[in-house]
Amino acid sequence: MIRLAQAYLLEAKWTHQNYKPTFEEFRDNALPTSGYGMLAITAFVGMGDVITPETFAWATNDPKIIKASTIICRFMDDIAEHKFKHRREDDCSAIECYMEQYGVTAQEAYDEFNKHIESSWKDVNEEEGDGYTHVGKAAKGGITSLLIDPIPL
Repeated sequence: MIRLAQAYLLEAKWTHQNYKPTFEEFRDNALPTSGYGMLAITAFVGMGDVITPETFAWATNDPKIIKASTIICRFMDDIAEHKFKHRREDDCSAIECYMEQYGVTAQEAYDEFNKHIESSWKDVNEEEGDGYTHVGKAAKGGITSLLIDPIPL
């Protein structure tokens, strides 16, 4: 929650000072303002005793899966927001920051953002595992109980 509030405060300061951040400055601040990291962490609160203090320590240290999920959601939102012009004129957008800094068209910026999104999906899949690439006990157990040792009726 503190990170989110600090990121919002920085956005407000930029707007108030008419400061145009670089794309990297904007991106680094935009990830916390998406709220996805905070949402992931607060989701643990309602899970009871299953969640340990170590889980919260892990989650607050920017694990790869939470960062990748945040990039996916934020960059997809940035593309849609820019395409449909859902930002106020006094707000800067990640797409516009990228276009201005690198001298590219909107479509070139969308393509670059989509590369980051695709790479982040690979990170999420790597962290989660898919149950097929590296078959583990859980997948084998599920298949065995379903097909080999079905529950008698």
